Amino acid sequence: MTEKFRENRRPLLSVIVPVYNGAAWLRETLESIRNSRYENLELLLIDDGSADGSGEICREYERKDPRVRYIRKENGGIVSARNLGLDAAGGTYLCFCDQDDEVDEQMYDILIRRMEEAEAQIGVCSTGRRINGEKSRYESVTDGCFHGEAVLEAVLYPILFRGYEFSFYKREHYLYGTLWKCVFRRDFLKAHGMRFRSFVDYEDDWLFVTEALCHAGTVVTAGRIGYYWTVNETSRSHKRRFIPDLGERFGRQDAYVMGYLERRISDRGILDSYRKIRMCEHYVEALQNEPDSGPEKRAYRRKVRTYLESSRYREQMSCLRHLGKHAYRRRLVCDALQSTGIGGASLVSRLLNAGEAAAVRIRWLAQLERRGKIGRKMRDSRRNTDEIDYSDSVL
Repeated sequence: MTEKFRENRRPLLSVIVPVYNGAAWLRETLESIRNSRYENLELLLIDDGSADGSGEICREYERKDPRVRYIRKENGGIVSARNLGLDAAGGTYLCFCDQDDEVDEQMYDILIRRMEEAEAQIGVCSTGRRINGEKSRYESVTDGCFHGEAVLEAVLYPILFRGYEFSFYKREHYLYGTLWKCVFRRDFLKAHGMRFRSFVDYEDDWLFVTEALCHAGTVVTAGRIGYYWTVNETSRSHKRRFIPDLGERFGRQDAYVMGYLERRISDRGILDSYRKIRMCEHYVEALQNEPDSGPEKRAYRRKVRTYLESSRYREQMSCLRHLGKHAYRRRLVCDALQSTGIGGASLVSRLLNAGEAAAVRIRWLAQLERRGKIGRKMRDSRRNTDEIDYSDSVL
């Protein structure tokens, strides 16, 4: 333990919570943050033009806790709210929390302690998922401290290649591009001009996390669960809308992403594998994006066909031999695309949409799905070490 922690002189942590019509869940989330063992924090509530009672709840907490600061803005979306939080934050460290989730009381304490000791720019913890009050593991990392190229192998590549099986990264780490699991040094983000951006309408945190990891020299990880994501069907992240220019948006997004990946990753083979995987992800999303009306659907299918053919999709799909068996949607849609073409793949995608919407409401199906994915990671890792703790207990 370092001297600064013996003396309880802990740096300020800014916790940024974008708020939008979250009155039904906001109190529970704010209480979980306020109950953190890491007490030297400021809680920034960025109200993105809520029309329910969220603003009143924020003002109530601002009155009763001097650590809380309430900022209201005109509705502009999650990207603008997060960027305003970046600008307003005054802490040495900062992190983000969604308005309907739960933070474990030790998450910030452990991550910042480890970051201070290692002089790390980013701290990452495992996360859980909460469905109807039932908790299960969602993302997994092991305890560790990684420098230089090891940051790529341990944290970045598991995000970029999630669901695929390659030998060049730590396969016992199972990570999405979620923002909640991370604590960042604010001066590190400022030095690299980090901002939230969105090219489609849902990938801003994935972009932020992967770009930050490309800049980071040292990253620490905590294996136990420190954050619980609440599956909430009414949240904006669960409301998909038809995007007519999706292919063009993909092109702009890929140009931006490849810019920072190429500056950080020197292995051309890894970059080529990622490009192919990303294109296959685009194919699945393009088919999932179908409109409802008949004439519009036919026009969109023609557009998707042109997009697929222009990208030489059969060449890109050679990466599917590395796809893990638990990546159900990607496997089924891409297999249908190869064997039956766009029409068959569209039908498979629609059936999967209906099945997934039903499954998320059934607790045991959702838990079974996660156990299948995480269980495979556990078996893989145990071939290499007997010391990894994958218990579902919190930090």
